[in-house]
Amino acid sequence: FLAAHPENHSAHLWLLDLLIADRRCVEAREVLDKMHRLKPTYNDDFYLGCILLQERHTNDALAQWEAMCAKYPDTWEVYVMRASELAKLAHYDEAIADYEKAMALMPPPRFVDPAEAIAQICEIRGDYETAITCYEKVIAIEKADWHETQGEAIDAPQRSIARLREKLASR
Repeated sequence: FLAAHPENHSAHLWLLDLLIADRRCVEAREVLDKMHRLKPTYNDDFYLGCILLQERHTNDALAQWEAMCAKYPDTWEVYVMRASELAKLAHYDEAIADYEKAMALMPPPRFVDPAEAIAQICEIRGDYETAITCYEKVIAIEKADWHETQGEAIDAPQRSIARLREKLASR
């Protein structure tokens, strides 16, 4: 498929995800190089960091993602991408900072994923009060940016808030 449709970046990203997950880093580097030659994007920097991480070069991966954010400082997506990887590495303070930066840069209508991710990190840390505040922010974004007033987009964070309030009450 890639040979017949070399311009299909989504297919390249999907293939990169699979190759990296399977620890096939040499092949992943080849796909990344082809993708970069077709059209350079921040994905090149992100996936190189993922390959480096899979090769157990954590500091190099972190440096790669730092360079990506420096290269694309006004692109909210790079901060979400790096934050996700930082959270997986339990670098929670840095992940939260990146999620907050992404939210600040993201134009309306904003996605709620960064706020939800911050809430999850706060819950992992046992900071249920801040997690509740983050879920309240999710609801506010859904209402303001997406005009959602009912349904799962509102119900899910409300359930999380209720669950966290129960945890607080049982302390």
